[in-house]
Amino acid sequence: MKKTHVLILLPLMLLLAACGTPQDAGSWPGVSLNEDASVAYVAYGPHVYAVQTTNGAEAWRFPAESGAFNSYAPVQAGPDGNLLVSGYDHVFYSLDADTGSQQWAFNAGGNRYIGSALAVGQLVYAPNSDHKLYALDNRGNLQWSFTTGEPIWSQPASDGSTLYVASMDHMLYALDAQSGEQLWSLDLGGTTVSNPLLGPDGTLYVGTLAQSVAAVDTTRGQIAWTTDTEGWVWGEAALVDDLLVIGDLEGYLYALDAASGRQVWRGQTNGAITGAPTWFQDSLYVINEAGSLYAFSLDGRSRQLALPESYAGALYGTPVAAGELLLLGLNGNDSVLIALDSSGSVVWSFTPES
Repeated sequence: MKKTHVLILLPLMLLLAACGTPQDAGSWPGVSLNEDASVAYVAYGPHVYAVQTTNGAEAWRFPAESGAFNSYAPVQAGPDGNLLVSGYDHVFYSLDADTGSQQWAFNAGGNRYIGSALAVGQLVYAPNSDHKLYALDNRGNLQWSFTTGEPIWSQPASDGSTLYVASMDHMLYALDAQSGEQLWSLDLGGTTVSNPLLGPDGTLYVGTLAQSVAAVDTTRGQIAWTTDTEGWVWGEAALVDDLLVIGDLEGYLYALDAASGRQVWRGQTNGAITGAPTWFQDSLYVINEAGSLYAFSLDGRSRQLALPESYAGALYGTPVAAGELLLLGLNGNDSVLIALDSSGSVVWSFTPES
């Protein structure tokens, strides 16, 4: 096993083995934005923080005091303007977006929520490590559940009528979004923990730990093409025009022709990539486990942006573009979120008060 997998495998093994009290398994901050990008939500350990993107000031935190709560998955918008929080403490939460107060909680999940939820219409779909996808109404009442062969760590994708659920049992499932009825299933050939990406033409793109990227024709439930990678694919892909861009745990960033899977170019970042590349200021920005930030042009040229020594450390997950700022979640640092401009200079940092 190659050394770039080691630090990723530690939290993976801890999460797989966990069955009791919620503890920090060495994961990383999940960062997301509200609709107008004025507030960033950082799910990290004992709190979800709401941070104003203009100045890095804390607006609220949930819960107000540290306790049994833990969360790492990026917070998602709910059907009524609420926030959907995947709890590492076996509980799924809905919060008021303005105050962070709890609206409701779904306590029937059998294990930890690792992946983010998805809201479609008035239904909320929450993947759980107990091998189930839970469909809830906008008040947190269970409508149906769907069981897979292994845990579900990735966020579902949907076109509004069909759900696409990738499981660690190697399978991709297509479900009726209203009833949960299985429409078809497809063996992807390897464990999947990355979020599937649904393209505008209905093609679904997903990476696997079998060192491959697959494009799935969702109208027929068949694989359109597969492309091999050097390492495991942990993070989600990004689609920019006709290029599919995705990273692996060997530090490579691949630009593939979205229609055929043909490699257009490949770049090396020298550190495991666990998130998706982000389009920001006419470049694709990606972070890696070596603590590096890279910007790639669409023709494959790259430049590395140096972060101040005070923010040095492994970088995991996906950079988030917020207007003129690029947000990075930090782990193992007093600050949990920093905002950069296009040159890589730190505009502000957020350090939670104890």
